Amino acid sequence: MIFDPGNLSEKTKIGGSLKHHLPKLGLLYVASSLERAGHDILFQDLGANYKSNKDFINLLKDQKPKYLCCSVVVTEWPNAKRILKLVKKHLPNLVIIVGGPQPTAIREKTLSECQEIDYVVLGEGEITIVDLLDALENNKDPHFVEGILYKQEDKYIFTEDRKFVHDLDSLSFPAWHFLDFQKYSMSVAGKFKRGNDGYIITSRGCPYTCIFCDKSVFKHRYRSRSAENIIEEIEMLVKKYGVKNIMFFDDLFTLDKQRVKKICDLIKTKKLDFAWTCQARLDSVDEDLLKNMASAGCMQIGYGVETGSERLQKFIRKNIDFNYAKKIIKLTKNLGIETKGFFMLGFPTETKEEMNTTIDLAIELDLDIAVFSLVTPYPGTDLYILIENQMIGKDWSKFSPLGSSNLVYVPETMTKKELLKIYKKAFIKFYLRPTYLLKKLLSVLKHPYYAERYFSVIKPLFKSIK
Repeated sequence: MIFDPGNLSEKTKIGGSLKHHLPKLGLLYVASSLERAGHDILFQDLGANYKSNKDFINLLKDQKPKYLCCSVVVTEWPNAKRILKLVKKHLPNLVIIVGGPQPTAIREKTLSECQEIDYVVLGEGEITIVDLLDALENNKDPHFVEGILYKQEDKYIFTEDRKFVHDLDSLSFPAWHFLDFQKYSMSVAGKFKRGNDGYIITSRGCPYTCIFCDKSVFKHRYRSRSAENIIEEIEMLVKKYGVKNIMFFDDLFTLDKQRVKKICDLIKTKKLDFAWTCQARLDSVDEDLLKNMASAGCMQIGYGVETGSERLQKFIRKNIDFNYAKKIIKLTKNLGIETKGFFMLGFPTETKEEMNTTIDLAIELDLDIAVFSLVTPYPGTDLYILIENQMIGKDWSKFSPLGSSNLVYVPETMTKKELLKIYKKAFIKFYLRPTYLLKKLLSVLKHPYYAERYFSVIKPLFKSIK
C-alpha cells in the first residue's frame, strides 16, 4: 500500500479541516512505476479521504498489504511518526518504507527518530522502490539496491547513491486513476475556472543556489520532459478527468524558454481549454516568452522576490535586479497575467529597516498577490546549516510552508515580538491600501467569481497573524 500520512493531529480526522488539498505527485509517480513493474497497488490519501488513525489501522488489517510506503515532507514528520509507530504496533510484520524530502534531508535521523521504519528511499524513488521490492520479494540482499538506507543490527547501512533519472519522458505518468478529483482542490487564489484541478511537474532540479531552498531530492542538475510528453499528460487530464486548472509545480518552469514556447504552441494547436499557473524567476522571462504564455492560457505567475534589500539579495544568493523586476511585473500584468510575489522576513542579520524596505518594494511592484512568510530553515538547505544552533526548538509541525506566525527562528537583530509586529504590518500595509482595495473591487464587479478568489487570499493571511 502507498499512502500519504497527512499533516494533522492524531486526535482529529486527517484532512477534515483543510480548505484545499493537493495530491503528492511523488507518490503518484511511485505508484505508476510499481504498477508498470507488475505490482498490485492500494493507494490511500488520508488527507483526501478523511481517515482517522484508527480507521487507517483497520483498513490495513482488512487489506493485509505486505509493504507500506509513504512520502514525508518536514511539516508532516511528527504526524507520520505517530502513524507509523501505531502501524508497527498493530502490524509488526508489515514492512515500512519511507521516502521524500524529510528522510532524504535528515537521513539516519529518520531511523533513529522512528525505529519502526524498515527502509528509507533517498532522493528520486521511481526506480529505487521497484528495485527494493524486487530484492525483498526474491530474498536478495538489499545492500545491492542503490539509493536506500536501512539499519542492520546497530549500524546504518547506506547503499551506493542512485543516479538521477535523466530521461524523464521514460517515466510513466502519475497514477491519476487512483484519485477522486472531487476531493482535491488547489487554493482558490490559483483557480481561474470552475472545475477539477490538476498538478504537473515538467522538470526536475534547479541550477541556482538560493540558501533557503531544499534540493535534497532533485539537486541542482536541471532535467526536463519534452513538450510533447507534457502535452500528452495535459490532454489526458483535461479530456479524461475534466481538469480546468493546472498548476505547474516546477522549481523553475521557465528556465528553458524554447521548451515553454513549444508547450504553449501545442496547447493552442490542440485547442486545450484550461487555465494554468506556474512559478518563475524574474530574470528567466522576457516579453516574447510572456506573450506566448498569455496566449496559451497562463493566468498567474508566482515570482520569488524574497527581499527588498540588495545586501540580503547577495547573502541569500538570489541576486534579483529590482529595476528589471519592476519591468517584468508590469509587463506581466499588462498581458493579462496575474502576478504573485513571494517575500521572506527575518533573515539572519536582517534589520527592521530592511524588512520595511521589503514591504515597500512589494507595494511598489504593484503585485496582485503578495505572500509574506517568516524565514524558515528547512533541513537540507544551506540556511538550516547556517542557523541550526540558533533555532527556537525543532518542532517540525511548526515548519509551515507558508511561514505562519509559528516561529522557529528569530534573527539576533530583533525580538520575537518585534518580528511578529513587522510580519503583521506587511499584510496590513499591502492589502489594506485604498488603491489596492479599489482595484480589486472593480475586478470583482467585472468577474464576480474573483470575489471568492480574493477573499480566499486575504482571510487566511490575516487569520495567521492574529
